[in-house]
Formats: sequence, C-alpha cells, structure tokens
Amino acid sequence: MAGPKGQAAEIRSAFYLHDYEWLFCEDKIDRLIMYTPETIASTTGNHLNLLEFRSPADADVALRMYMNSDCNFGRLRKLLNILPTEELHTSKQRHRALPLNDLAPWVQGHDPRSAGALKKLASEGIFLTCKGEDFHQYDDKWGSPPSRGTTTALMEGKELRLKASCYYRLVFRRQASSTN
Repeated sequence: MAGPKGQAAEIRSAFYLHDYEWLFCEDKIDRLIMYTPETIASTTGNHLNLLEFRSPADADVALRMYMNSDCNFGRLRKLLNILPTEELHTSKQRHRALPLNDLAPWVQGHDPRSAGALKKLASEGIFLTCKGEDFHQYDDKWGSPPSRGTTTALMEGKELRLKASCYYRLVFRRQASSTN
C-alpha cells in the first residue's frame, strides 16, 4: 500500500514460513504481520529494520511494549551499567582456544555438548569455546558441535571469564546473517 511520495504506509510480511503452500493460499491473515512507519520507527529507530515475529500475536505484544517504552536499549544499558565485552574472541585470542581433539582425544566421535561429555570435560579443566555459528535461535545443539576448547591454564589472566561462564549470557552480534 503506497503512501505519500511513494513511501509505504504499511508493510505486510511473514517470517519463519515452513510450508511453501502458504504462499499460494487465499487467506493469509493468520500469519501476516502489519508494519506501519510508526511501528517500525518505534522498534528499530533510525535503522528502519523489521523485527521478525513468528505470529501476529507475538508482534502485537512486542509492538505494544516498544510503543509504550520510554527507554531504548542504549539508555537502559547505561542506566543499569551494563558494559558489553568480548568474552573470548575466537580470532583475537585464538591462542586460548585449541582443537578439542588435541585437548581431549576421547571426545572424537562424541558430541561434546552432551551432559556426560560436558561433565567429563569440566572435570579435566577443559571448556568448550563456541562461535556465533554454534548457536541458532537459542539452541546450542544446532548444527555441528564446537570443535575448539580452552583450559584453565590457557585462560590465565582471564579467570573471571571462566567464573562468569556458568551463568546465562546475553549475546548480540554487530554483524549477523539471516539465520542469527
């Protein structure tokens, strides 16, 4: 639907479609999410991105939260004194992460993310190092398992990072692909 000077007054979209037949059905209202310039601006500011929702109900809840919010992520971070850091950059600190097969040869042929393997690795002072591609939609068992690990000795000088690793982490990427 076009607005003044060719600008879109409303954008209709759907995400996470797994049934291609949906594209050809008559009644799509159950999955279509309506975005207006106001809702887009209230959720992503000057970036003008579309947040990906699974359903109109999810979009409705999120959009109401954003539109009634008086604080954005940057202001909230400052207010709560949240300082983003790099836990273990897999390029800049690659000397701290070695091939897992070198650290624990027994892990070859096993998924190191399984509870038993994780427990054994931890008892040996070995910890998995994960990259962004090791996670998808909050699922740490998506795709292939991590192939590198670190040890308490390799993390010398970064002991607080190991201590913090037992807690949930908030992660964001500056550059993400369509699957992140």
